[in-house]
Amino acid sequence: MSVPTTTPVDQATTHWHYHADGIDLDAVYQQATEDNTDDSYLETDDEGSANWHTTIAGTSAYCVLGDTLLTLEEAVERYPSLLGHEKLSDGTRCGALPVGGSDRHVMVPLRALSGGYRDEADAITAALTPIVRAGESFDIDAVEANFYRHEDTGTIVSGVVSATLTGGQPVHAGWLFFGLAQHTPTESCSCSICQ
Repeated sequence: MSVPTTTPVDQATTHWHYHADGIDLDAVYQQATEDNTDDSYLETDDEGSANWHTTIAGTSAYCVLGDTLLTLEEAVERYPSLLGHEKLSDGTRCGALPVGGSDRHVMVPLRALSGGYRDEADAITAALTPIVRAGESFDIDAVEANFYRHEDTGTIVSGVVSATLTGGQPVHAGWLFFGLAQHTPTESCSCSICQ
């Protein structure tokens, strides 16, 4: 799960969004609702009426409202135009959009080589070149690596390389959930906060 990118729900906000990593929609939704059970608050309006507000944890189902893979930025820009969808009108369901990107984060073992690798750039290139896909590239200065060196010669003999590969074909990586903030009068709520 990713760290939530939830829009704070306050007096001026009527909708929310939450981004989560993972492609199994049922599992991602279930985890997102469990992770956000505390993402709610009690508000008293100008007339003295108290309302309990919830976000994704207050929903009971989701509706996929897009079939195009979007970047997170595109999904955040697009979801407000979908808030008027009839299936979201009562706030019990949230919308879901597939999110992906062309950046790929990899962790690759560096295989031992007779004679070892002469320097870090050589070792990084040897580890990443076999897994780089068409159009992808990496910034050698941004790569993290943990190398093991020969005790006497100092040559790199093995290790692990972590890198972000950019420029490839977009890949589905997560979901953006969004919806209307629920406004539930406290008289219908039986939780301990409203009692």
